[in-house]
Formats: sequence, C-alpha cells, structure tokens
Amino acid sequence: MRLVICRALVLSAVVFAWPRTSLGQSGWYGQGVMNDTYFGVAVLDAQTAVAVGRVGEIMRSTDAGATWAPVYSGTTLDSYAVSFTDAYNGVAVGATGNIARTTDGGQSWFAQDGGTGNILVGFPS
Repeated sequence: MRLVICRALVLSAVVFAWPRTSLGQSGWYGQGVMNDTYFGVAVLDAQTAVAVGRVGEIMRSTDAGATWAPVYSGTTLDSYAVSFTDAYNGVAVGATGNIARTTDGGQSWFAQDGGTGNILVGFPS
C-alpha cells in the first residue's frame, strides 16, 4: 500500500505542473486540478502526456497539460503504471494482472489478458 500512495503523491506533482521551456523560460508552472486519483504518468513529448488511475481511467493531454481528456481504456480495473516504448506504443498495468495497450500514442486502448491475478505496479528498468 505504501508504494501506491507514494506513486500517487509523485504523480500529483507531475500532473499538476508542467515544464516550461518555450520562449526561454524554465521551471514548472501549475496546470489546475484533475478530479480523480491517478497513479502513473508517461510524458511522450513536450505536448503529450498520458495519466492512468482508478477504475481503468486514462486521461490524455496534447497541450502540455493545460487540458486533459478521458480515453476509453478497455478495462474497469485500476491501472498503476504506464510506459511507452516510442511515441505510439504504450502499456498500462494494474490490479489483478490488468494490462491495456495502445498503438496510436494513447488515443485508443485495448485490454489484454495479463496471465496473472497479481497486482502489476510498474515496469523493469
């Protein structure tokens, strides 16, 4: 349980703040508050990020975090981590072996069998 709580706290700092690098500015600035609990985030590029959380909710931003839109995940199970191998291919993992995959940069997701009932909380380094 401690691991999940720590991930949620770290995510809050990432989701609610975005690096400012345009126009010679540096640092982080606030982006407002999303209305649910998110446990994992992946930043694909300077504009695009994907956050995963409770009951299979996935949120995606394409404007450096200024706005977030829900994306259907194909599951109603909690997701705890998300990772992308490139700008298109990503995986979200979570409760009872939950796995969701995307091949279009997080615009759409499909569930797949994880082959386990164990909680999946991350990816190997």
